[in-house]
Amino acid sequence: MAAKWSPEELQFLRNKAGEISAEHISIALGRTVSAVNARAEKLHISLAVERKPWDEEQDANLAAMVAAGYHKSEIGKAMGRTVKAIDGRIYFLRAQGRKGRKP
Repeated sequence: MAAKWSPEELQFLRNKAGEISAEHISIALGRTVSAVNARAEKLHISLAVERKPWDEEQDANLAAMVAAGYHKSEIGKAMGRTVKAIDGRIYFLRAQGRKGRKP
């Protein structure tokens, strides 16, 4: 039988839903992703994470940090984005033949 959700866990779920992924919530709570998804559904809480659009200034900052040799995790932390988002944007910009290239 599954462990009962504490009030603190439920509050964490409510606070972080839409802000971080179900996977990250599950890690923080020590629960499975399935358990987090099931509890969110039962409480009618959306776990969809809103994506933040990129702007030209962020693209320029990303290109500068890549050129300076920063690790993707450092760039993500500085820009408030995930490593996956950083990877995706670097790939997109390189495919466009623009920024994000190392000199």
